[in-house]
Amino acid sequence: MVSVEKFIEKLLLKHDCVIMPGLGGFVTHYEPPYRDEESGLFYPPTRTIGFNARLKINDGLLVQAYMQAFDTNYPEANRMVEREIERVKELLHSQGAFDFDNLGLLELKADNELLFTPKNQGGIVAPTLYGLDAYASAPYVAPVKVTQPIETAEA
Repeated sequence: MVSVEKFIEKLLLKHDCVIMPGLGGFVTHYEPPYRDEESGLFYPPTRTIGFNARLKINDGLLVQAYMQAFDTNYPEANRMVEREIERVKELLHSQGAFDFDNLGLLELKADNELLFTPKNQGGIVAPTLYGLDAYASAPYVAPVKVTQPIETAEA
């Protein structure tokens, strides 16, 4: 069976938020391109990822993905998602952390607070941003217009 982390990773390519009912939601945020004045590098736009533990209500997105992948009905897909979330919760409580493969690490702190650390600090790949890399460019220098007096012939 495909793990829930693979489903979430795939869903985040098309959606800005994927909720794991009862646990929290992964949320992406678009970061516009920018230029680092010090290094002279232009950086492309990216999508950063975070985790919001307050997003607990099932939005159906993950369940719908399971329905399509396993060709099953809603109640069965919902049970599959619930089992996967229970697996994640058990590992969080027994090991203190759960690795979401390419997304990042979710840790359970002593105060039962969840802390997410993204794996790729440069953001996650999105089809619209694929292949964009940082590049160096010399600063733009506006051309200087030089004017010279016109000599006229005197009669």
